[in-house]
Parts: sequence; structure tokens; C-alpha cells
Amino acid sequence: MRKAERSEILGGAAGAGLRKFSEVTRMTFGSDNGKTPGGRPHGDVGAVVAVDHPGDPADVLSPLGLPPPPGNLPVLLVSGGADEPRSGVTGQSAAALGGAVLQAVEASGAALVDDAAGSVTAAALAAARTGESRPPRVVLGVRAGCRADGGGSGEDGAGPGPGRSHVLVLDGADSREAAAWKPVVATSLAAGAPVVMVLAGGGAVARAELLTAVRRGVPVFVLGWSGGLAGHLAEHRQPGRRTGRHRHPLHRPRRPGPPRPVPDGTAAAETEEIVHHGDLRVLSEHDPRALARRLAWELQDAPLLKAAWQTFATYDYLASRLRRAFQRLQALILALGVFATLIALIDAEIGGRRLHWVVVAAPAVVSVLIAWSSRHARGPRWIALRAAAEEVKAEIYLHRTLEDADNSPQGGGNPSGDRGRQLLRRLAAIEGRLVRTNAATAPLTPYDGPLPPPVRGGGNTDDGLSPLTAARYVELRLKGQVAYYHSRVRHLHRVRSLLEALAISAGAAGTLLASVGVDPWIGFTTGLSTAALAALGYLQADNIIMAYNRAAGDLEVLQQGWEARSPEEQGEGSLLALVMKTEAVLHGERARWVHQMSEVLQELRERQELEVKKPVPHGGSRGRP
Repeated sequence: MRKAERSEILGGAAGAGLRKFSEVTRMTFGSDNGKTPGGRPHGDVGAVVAVDHPGDPADVLSPLGLPPPPGNLPVLLVSGGADEPRSGVTGQSAAALGGAVLQAVEASGAALVDDAAGSVTAAALAAARTGESRPPRVVLGVRAGCRADGGGSGEDGAGPGPGRSHVLVLDGADSREAAAWKPVVATSLAAGAPVVMVLAGGGAVARAELLTAVRRGVPVFVLGWSGGLAGHLAEHRQPGRRTGRHRHPLHRPRRPGPPRPVPDGTAAAETEEIVHHGDLRVLSEHDPRALARRLAWELQDAPLLKAAWQTFATYDYLASRLRRAFQRLQALILALGVFATLIALIDAEIGGRRLHWVVVAAPAVVSVLIAWSSRHARGPRWIALRAAAEEVKAEIYLHRTLEDADNSPQGGGNPSGDRGRQLLRRLAAIEGRLVRTNAATAPLTPYDGPLPPPVRGGGNTDDGLSPLTAARYVELRLKGQVAYYHSRVRHLHRVRSLLEALAISAGAAGTLLASVGVDPWIGFTTGLSTAALAALGYLQADNIIMAYNRAAGDLEVLQQGWEARSPEEQGEGSLLALVMKTEAVLHGERARWVHQMSEVLQELRERQELEVKKPVPHGGSRGRP
């Protein structure tokens, strides 16, 4: 970083609340050989501003050349970088965390605000220089120090870390006061756009910054694995307390409000306020990809897409839960049926009345479970919710891909507002169809987990909101769905092979028992074989494997055809055709699955109702009085 020019600015020019600025130093962001890093053409000119007693944050942003935009510049606060202890955020950990921060900033177009010397920001900028990513437009460092002189020397005489586009030096302030001012500057710079904070490590200085952020309603991602203050907060978070919940589909971070009074200025009181009142999102595992996804989600102001993902997550979660409950109940019914047969045979062999009531009760319990299953209709509700979830997901991917086409130089046919209204109408239509099914006969409890939700086959690198280019659509939607189909085929094949082996083995055992004259026990092997075949019946492994293989083959043909095109042929019209064909394949597979499973569940229900009407056996015991 080398100085290009220096000019004196008086405090009156900046507005009230500022004593005389010592100076504003203009700098270019080049190296010693005069080359500028990628993303900063012509060596963008930044500024270092030193102030004594800042008042309105806008008065500081103006001389920095950062007038507040109209709510379109989200801000990511990075805390703990220059505060001890921070042993957990060094070396490879800092590089991975910096890469996650860079990915989130690149997806959202956010500005970075740090302490002008943090290792996380330095790692992110280093990743931008070595990769194809562009560094953030604004990297604002806020630090304590003496009056800036020839590059903004601080308390220790050291200049700001490389790569900062703007540096604010607070003369006369200690480290805690400077740190506490970072959230103030960040919310002013965002001007209504989302502000998110990442806490890695940290100590007393980071706690002062975190307290200010909490009072301003800033959501905070606490990296518990990084140690220091972050690890302390992760350990002392209230058991069972869910912080950072999305209680409503249109949930947004709280906007800055009036600060709450601090009952005590001690560290314990500050920590208590942070834990009880802060919107803390604790991440215990070191997963940079998950962090990047969640940061990019919070930094982007896309309420309609977030509501759509909330709807998908609700339907997906409920469908998965109903599927597990339905399959477990069916497995229990089959197991109890086999058990009832076994107990009846044992009772017939040993005689007496010791097992009489067990023989009577077992079929009765099976009948109760069948009636319970039929009454609550978990199977049909699972099918309806799964179909609705997949329809919502298809609309989300369609909207994001066509939104990118609208924003391209060749686009412009449909503005984003029209796309949003179309998405809203389609989501309403999906919900309208769902509430006319059995799914509406039970609570549709909203999903309250982290967003964006995990998507089967969609990987863990998608933030869920960014417009999708052709390459990203192919990677996430097309290739991801093919990978999901292949994984499901392998799983179903294993389950099918196991059930077939069980049925064949039971049949062979029955033949062996018949050959040795143990006829009564043939009923048990027959029941076991029948149960395995019944499980195969409602599992529909053969039909589903064929359908998945056919859909995967169709998608692979589309992928190969797209990749065979030249870049000139991969235009907006070709992309639209690819998207429509892909969604048509997925829609066809989904419609066939719904129809097939509905018929299977209807047959299962009719067969089980016939079983309920059968008389309860009383056992055929020998020598029973």
C-alpha cells in the first residue's frame, strides 16, 4: 500500500460531532511492483480518516467517500480478529474461514467491516488474489490509535493491514471503545440493508463489540470451535434455547432499536445480556461451507425467496417425519403379525394357559395399529406433502435461473417484479392444492431450523438465494438430481435384496420343515415370507428403481447435450429450453410416483381392513381344559 496524495479536511466540512480531522490520506491498493490485485482496476483510491470524538456515523462515512446507499449494501462484521485469545483462528483455520467469508460476500455483494488488522479478512483477501473471486467493494477497518500520520498509524505505530479500502482511526479511544463503534458504523453504512456479524475467538474487546451489536439487533454467528469468547458463549448458551429461529416465513434481522440499559458493567453482566438477548447462531463444528451458505442467506434481502424456502422446508420436514412414522408403523404391524403366529404355535405346542392371553392380545394389538394407521392416514399425508415440497423446490430453481437470465445483457424481457409475482401465484396454487388433501387434517407446524435447509442432491454450497447461471443450474439442479437418483437406486436395491433373501430363505425353511414332518411350524415360515413380500409390495422398489433410472438417463442426455454446445450456443433461449425440459422430466417422474404410491397405499389399506375383520384366533392348545 503506498500513499498517493494527502489533503487536509476541517471538521466543519464533515459536520457536527467531529473535532478537526487530522488528515485524510489517499492510497492506492497496489504492490511494490505497481500491480493491483484482481477486482480493483486502476488501483482504486481509498482513504484513512482519523477522528477524535465521532458523533453521527454518517459524518464519518462522508469524508471516507462512503455515503450511505439506499439500503442496498449489506454489511458483514468480522470480530475477534485482533483480540486475544484467538488461537483457534490461525493458519489453515483462518484461511478456511476467510474463504467462507469471501464466498458469502461475493454472493451477496456485502461490505466488510473489521478491526483493520484481522487475520480472517486478510485470509479472505488472499483467497481473492489467488483465485478467481473478486475482493469486496468496500473493506472498512475501524481501529483505535493516535492521529493518523502518513498511513494511519495506530497506538502501536503500525499501519492498517493490507487490502482495506477505507480505514477509520479513532483518536483518543481505547480498543474497547473502537470495537464498540464498529456495529454503529456498520448499521449506518448498511442504511437498512442486512447487517450480520461473525465472532471468531475474541476476548474483552470483542465482547464490547458484540454487546453493541446485540443491542442493535444484529444477528451473530458464533464460531464455538474457535475458542476464546466464542467458545465461552457456545458453552454458556442456555440449554434448550433456540437462538436465531425463523419464526415466520418473512423473518428478517431486527432493525436497530433503542439500546437497553446495562444493569452492571462487569464482564459477567455483559455476557449474560449477550446470551439472553442476542440473536446468536452457534456453530460448533468447523464447516466453512455451511457457514458461507448461512452468511450469504442472512446478508441477502430476498423476502419472497426466503418465504418460498421456508415453505419448502416445512413441507419437506413434515413429509420426512410422516414417511418415517408410516414405515415404522408398517414394520411394527408386520413384526407383530409374525410374532402373533409364533406365539400361537408355541402355545399350541406347550399347552396350558400360560400364553393364552398373549395369543389373544397380539392379534388385537395388530388390529388396533391397523385402525390407527388408517385413521391418521400418515401414508397419504406423506405423499401429498412430498409432492408439494418438490413442486415448491422446482419453482424456486426456476425463479432463480430465469432471474439470472433477466439480469443478463441479453435479458430484460421480464423484470424481476413480474417473476416475483409469478412465483407468489404459483406458491399460492401449490398451497391451495395441498390444503384440499389429507395433509390438511393435521397441524402443518412451520419448520424452525436453520435456513437454507439441506436439499437432497443439491450439495452444501448453494446459499439458496443467488441467481443461478447456466453452469450453476446444471451443477445444482441437473447433476444434483441425477446423483440423488443414483444414490436412492443403490439404497433401494440393497433393501430389496435383503427382503428378497428373507422371503426366499423363509420359503426354503418351510419346505425343509415340511420334509421332516414338522408341519405346524410351516405357518411361521409362511408368515415370515409373507411379511417380507408385503414390505416389498408397499416399498415398490422395482417400479421406483425403474422410474429413477429412466429419469436419471433422461437428465444425463440433457446434460450431455448442453455440454456439447459451444458457449455461443448456450444463450438465453437454449438455457430456457434446458430448464423447461429438465423440470418436465422431474415433474413427470414425480407425477408417476404420486399416482403409483397412492394406488399402493389404497391397496394396503383395503388389505389391512380385511385383516382387521378376521376373527381373533384363540390358539389350538393341546390338553387345554
